[in-house]
Amino acid sequence: MRVGLAGFARSGKTTLFRWLTGVEPDKSVVRGQIGVARLLDARLSWLAQLSHAKKVTPATLEFLDVPGLVTDAAKDNARRLALLREADGLLLVLAAFRDDPAVEYHRLLGELTLADLEIISNRLQRLEGLSRKARSAAEREADERERALLERLHQTLEGAPSAPLTLSGEEEKQVRAFQLFALKPRLVVINTNETWPMERLPQSLATLTPSPLVLPLQLEWEVSQLPEPDRETFAQELGLHSLGREEVLRRIFYGLGQMVFFTMNEEECRAWPISAGTSVVQAAGLIHSDFEAGFVRAEVIAFTELQRVGSLKDAKARGLVRLEGKNYIVQDGDVIYILANR
Repeated sequence: MRVGLAGFARSGKTTLFRWLTGVEPDKSVVRGQIGVARLLDARLSWLAQLSHAKKVTPATLEFLDVPGLVTDAAKDNARRLALLREADGLLLVLAAFRDDPAVEYHRLLGELTLADLEIISNRLQRLEGLSRKARSAAEREADERERALLERLHQTLEGAPSAPLTLSGEEEKQVRAFQLFALKPRLVVINTNETWPMERLPQSLATLTPSPLVLPLQLEWEVSQLPEPDRETFAQELGLHSLGREEVLRRIFYGLGQMVFFTMNEEECRAWPISAGTSVVQAAGLIHSDFEAGFVRAEVIAFTELQRVGSLKDAKARGLVRLEGKNYIVQDGDVIYILANR
C-alpha cells in the first residue's frame, strides 16, 4: 500500500516520513519522495520458526512525501496535490502547535475537495462535448451513466463531507482512473510539541473514524536517534509517553483498512498485505496471477488456531483446516494454501 502524506508546509509530515521510513528528506526531489517501512509481526516470526523458512518477508507500507501545501500561493496546491493521486490512502498531518487542529483539518479537507471538484468538472465538460458528437447508442448510454455518477459526486463534495465516500463496485470502476481523494481511506495525524491527552482533541476530530493519532513528532524523531539504552531515560525526562514507531505503523496499516494473510513453506514465510474485504481468489492473484486464473480452492486456518495446536499436521488431524471456495473473504491472520490448476 502506498500512503500519501498530505499537509500544509511545516506541519511536520516530513518529520513523520523520516521517523517511519528512516529516509532522509531530499529537497531536490520535486515530485515527491518515497520510503518503505516494514511491519514487524510476532505472528510472522512464529510461523517462520514453525516452517523453518529460509526467507521471511514481512508486510510493508510505502510512504510518499510531497511538498507541503501553501496558503499564499494556493494555485500551486493543485500541482502539489496531484503528486498524491496515485496513493492508496492518505495521512492528513495537522500542526496543533500553531493553530486549532480542527481549523487546519477543515482547511486541508477543503483543498482536497477543491482538487477533486476540478477533476470532476473537467470531465463533465468533456462529456458535454462528446454529447454533441456522433456516438453509438452504447457509448451514449455509458456516457450518461458516468455523467449521472459524476454529478452526484460533485453535489456531495460541495457539501464538504468529513468522511471518505463509498461507492458500489461498479461505480468505483467508473471513476477509478480519476483517483479522487474523496474515495481514499484516510487517517489524521496531529503533530504536537508535547504529549497530549486525547481529552484535548476538539470534538470534531475526536469523533473521527479511525481515531486520530496524536504524536509529538519532533520529540519522537529525536528520541529515535539516541542509542537504544538511552531512549527510555530521555523519553521519561521529556515526559514523552510514546506509542513507539512499530505501534504507530500498525495503527496506520489497520486504520487505512489493511490486513494480512500468511503463506508459509520451507522456502519462504510471508505476510501479504490486502484490503479488508478481499476475496481469497483475489488474494491468490497477489501470490501469482496463475493462482487466480486457475483457482480451485484454498486451505485456510486462522493463525490463533494454528498457534493453539502447535503444528499444521495436528491442525489437520483435528479438522481445523478449512476448504474455502473463491467467494471466501480473507480474515486478518489467515494462513492460506492455494490449490490451483496451472
